[in-house]
Amino acid sequence: MSENATEDPPVMTYDEVAAEVRPDQVMELLQEYQKKLIDSIKSANEFQVLAKSHRGADVDAQNAARNQLIVLKKWFIKIRPPATDLARHASTMIEGVKLKRLTNLELRLRLAEFEAALERANDVLPRVNV
Repeated sequence: MSENATEDPPVMTYDEVAAEVRPDQVMELLQEYQKKLIDSIKSANEFQVLAKSHRGADVDAQNAARNQLIVLKKWFIKIRPPATDLARHASTMIEGVKLKRLTNLELRLRLAEFEAALERANDVLPRVNV
């Protein structure tokens, strides 16, 4: 193998994942990125209104809004694959790792909220017209 080549990380079992990643860490990530997704949807809606306003609109403000829409769209395109992976990881943890009943319930609720935000972002952000 050459010096620049890297090896794939070893595949981990469910038990190894459970030992390495705590449910509270996954829940924190779900909550953090749910908020980011919701905030980006709100921002996209506001920027679209500003970008499309016509009467007496400030052209510089419209251009700035269009640029922000492009940034949000690119951000979502980059974040969607790892966000989907996070949802899969949480789902795997729910199904395959022995958790306390309340922890399992909280993780399921956080995952449902995150998936709803991700679905909404998927409906809104890639379709933003600039």
